Amino acid sequence: MRRSPAVLALALVLITAGAARAQVGPLLWEDRFDDLSHWLKVTGNGSWGWGNGELEFYKNENVDIAPVPGEPGNNALRIVAKRESGAGIVDQWGNPLAYTSGKVVTKSFVSVRYGMIETRVMVPDLNLGGWPAVWMLGTANASWPNCGEADLMEMGAAKAFRDLHDTHNGGDGLNHSTVNQMVGANAIYYSPSAVGPGNPSGAASLAFDPADAFNRPYYNHAQPLAGRFLIYRLYWDANSMRFTVVDQGVEHDLYTQPFALGPDSDEFRQPFYLLANLAIGGAYTDAYRLGDPASGAPISLPLPATMLVDYVRVYQWNGQGVVTLGPPAAQLGRVGLLTDMKRFL
Repeated sequence: MRRSPAVLALALVLITAGAARAQVGPLLWEDRFDDLSHWLKVTGNGSWGWGNGELEFYKNENVDIAPVPGEPGNNALRIVAKRESGAGIVDQWGNPLAYTSGKVVTKSFVSVRYGMIETRVMVPDLNLGGWPAVWMLGTANASWPNCGEADLMEMGAAKAFRDLHDTHNGGDGLNHSTVNQMVGANAIYYSPSAVGPGNPSGAASLAFDPADAFNRPYYNHAQPLAGRFLIYRLYWDANSMRFTVVDQGVEHDLYTQPFALGPDSDEFRQPFYLLANLAIGGAYTDAYRLGDPASGAPISLPLPATMLVDYVRVYQWNGQGVVTLGPPAAQLGRVGLLTDMKRFL
């Protein structure tokens, strides 16, 4: 989710046919979170707050398995964000940090190539500064964005982003939605056409839609999305990716049409691993960024704050879907450096 100073618009090709004919097939793999055997816990603050100016330090102790309230016998992945400082809770330069949280990844344990990927997630009251996400990164030995990134869900977006799209998909056009009332999804990859002075990495972001033509985050003003479970889905095959959210049994598309994969987005024809985290502050939010208190507002996320992931499931989709357990196959050639930085627009 690292934000470049400016990420240029990508050339999008959106498809209109075929989705209705595709079918969800058998369940290929699921994690119901009775344990964390498929996940690695991440620690630290990364490079400049995981590339986003985030303010949290990820600790192992902030991630565990917990019962789902009101659902006897059902467990979930629990990530807890806290107001906490002390020895070792520092950024890469040794400066003290005031917040801790949690992050997990399936890297070297589980990877997915195609399928319908579904997760059930509950996030806390985000107020200002909370940034929860469930997402994926490519397993390829390539740096971001060349490896590809797919965000099944993320919340906590800045007001300018929320206001841009709020005449659609539950929005009312009044520019008053809160971070608890909107959720979106994204796909990011390398495109030569996106390379420019403000975007040397060439990151092309599906969510970057200044004309408000195709990005359709979901809004719910009557029943805010925090404090209750919603289901997020990615329908993914060799031709396209479709992102949706299911709220009280009704499925809402997060883009006007599925994203058609092309030569630039070939990253999405390779395996990906899963991630889940609850970030605090940084470039996606209206809160300030690491090292610059004047860059945004103070954190008002009520702490401690708990994010729950009830399950992750992978189904066959449109006849496609592979789940691999264990490390990916060795690759020959030049190796790039990937530091699990989540980036966005």
